[in-house]
Amino acid sequence: VAMLLGYDIGVMSGAKRVIQRDLALTTRQVETLVGSLNLVSAGGGLLSGSLADSCLGRRGTVAFACTTSVLGSVVMAFAPRAQGFAVLMVGRTLCGVAVGSGIMIAPLYISELSPKNLRGRLVSFFEVAINVGILLGYVAGWGFRNLPDDVSWRWMMGVGGIPPAMILLCLCFIPESPRWLLARGREEAAIDVLRGICEPEEAAETLKLLKIESAETPQLSLVSFSDILCRNTNNQAADCG
Repeated sequence: VAMLLGYDIGVMSGAKRVIQRDLALTTRQVETLVGSLNLVSAGGGLLSGSLADSCLGRRGTVAFACTTSVLGSVVMAFAPRAQGFAVLMVGRTLCGVAVGSGIMIAPLYISELSPKNLRGRLVSFFEVAINVGILLGYVAGWGFRNLPDDVSWRWMMGVGGIPPAMILLCLCFIPESPRWLLARGREEAAIDVLRGICEPEEAAETLKLLKIESAETPQLSLVSFSDILCRNTNNQAADCG
């Protein structure tokens, strides 16, 4: 999932000039198209927290991010010449939501689904994957550079949908987070997942810890920014008092 962010950043460095020539975009339109990803991805990150704690769960939220990314790549790849900038912005917005959701929820999903002896390495690999995605974006730009302008950038955009499509297929074989399952009252399912990824002793210990945390916070709750700001304001007022 982290490669989505890297690829979208890397591939646009080679595609933006070709898109500008082919669709006769202004410099301001190109700047908006390139920079919109980071702005929209912030909203996707905020959205992913609510989705991950909802009935979708961690796996469902990753699936949402991948599906949105595939859809965004297809929309950009098939953007018509008429109203091409508007269609590209729609596709770029979809990819931004996918990127923001993915980079927020994927490390959480990895950490909750990994045995403790591999957890650190797997989460660190997520960061490495961002740079791998940037490299793949440059490679795609180089690989399609000799095609006609009206074809090359479409391939660059469309190929970005292949990795999330592959992740979607892999999700069919990956279980849900045991923490989320236990919070939803599905203890047997959580035990089965833990036994599949951990040694029996570690699975029992992890389940015990999850039960303690679940007892302290019996339901997954969503916290809004207003709650956080109000809480910080009240704490500051108490300190001043």
